[in-house]
Amino acid sequence: KRGYVHIEDLVDGIFEILKIRKFYTAFIDKIECKNVIFNLGGNEIISLNNLADIFLKHFKKLKINKLSMPISDIKENWADITRAKISLAWKPKRNFKQELNKIIKHELRSK
Repeated sequence: KRGYVHIEDLVDGIFEILKIRKFYTAFIDKIECKNVIFNLGGNEIISLNNLADIFLKHFKKLKINKLSMPISDIKENWADITRAKISLAWKPKRNFKQELNKIIKHELRSK
């Protein structure tokens, strides 16, 4: 399972970081904001099988080869966006699954 985020939400978060960084740099001399880490990521946790199902819905002839998970792979991975929510008032606005479906439909129509 992974936390997915739409690219536009990610860009919005980066702009929020840049704005707060500019504020601290311009108005507060001695604050340590150089090393603050903001995790930006999706709050929708989606399994790879679920992601594959979205593609299978649109591409009926698509064949999925299921492989065993490598030992070194992480079973679940998503960002803790608590600091971004509190400090930047940022969180993803878009529903990843809905946006992915829109993109696929758009691409299919344009062919």
